[in-house]
Amino acid sequence: MCQEQNEKNEEMLKQLQQSLVQQFSQSLTFSTIYKNSNCSVTQNGKLIETSQYGWQCCMCDQMIPKNGLIQFAIKIIELSSIMIGIGFRDIVQSRNYGYCYDIGQGTYNIYNNGECYNHDQQDKNNKQIAFPFSTNDIIIVEVDIQKKYVKWTKQSTNQSFTLNIDTSKDLYPCVHLHSRCKVEILNQVFK
Repeated sequence: MCQEQNEKNEEMLKQLQQSLVQQFSQSLTFSTIYKNSNCSVTQNGKLIETSQYGWQCCMCDQMIPKNGLIQFAIKIIELSSIMIGIGFRDIVQSRNYGYCYDIGQGTYNIYNNGECYNHDQQDKNNKQIAFPFSTNDIIIVEVDIQKKYVKWTKQSTNQSFTLNIDTSKDLYPCVHLHSRCKVEILNQVFK
């Protein structure tokens, strides 16, 4: 009887976790405030684009929760150069949402050419250790603050890359755009 109850509890927990993931994904929006001024946010915060030269960062309004695992999905609609990741809003803001992807600059990202850029791991920074992605790809980002990691997965091929993260401050989903780019936050996460 005990084991049966444990199995029921585990199933309920799984469903609750899936619901949390779905809720985060559905509520996630690009910020109209916490972004580079060259980036344009439309479709109720679900779409961001730019045509300006230079790296521009846009953060999401919603903080990544401290408990549990969350996921969100970004679809690449138009691409020159794009990085997808998470970051510390205060550090990115102090850099005026521009060129904030390197060591000490507050974000953890993968670049569309397969390179990794991050805040605090020199041995993994500016290295081609992730996977490449391009137009129409969907990148699923998974974050677990308690387990201190971020994981990117390319939906079409299931290629993935995981990075340890500093969780001493609040983290937010973000994208970095360079030249003509457009990306969309999807309401659902694909398995």
